[in-house]
Amino acid sequence: MPRFYFPIIDGTKLEDPVGVELPNTDGARQHAENIARHLLHLGKDRNVLAIGEDGEEVHHVPVKKVEPG
Repeated sequence: MPRFYFPIIDGTKLEDPVGVELPNTDGARQHAENIARHLLHLGKDRNVLAIGEDGEEVHHVPVKKVEPG
């Protein structure tokens, strides 16, 4: 099973040195979307990437802070 990595960028890049084994790029996209959903409550703009074993980006999720009101 291929391994995908999910670095988070918020001005600096927080690397994901371990990654997750997932069946395919669709699984990696879903995983990146789930990570992004969990980051929404932190109130800061970020980006979650899904990177394949070959180093190629397979998905990019912008996370925008939610303004109250």
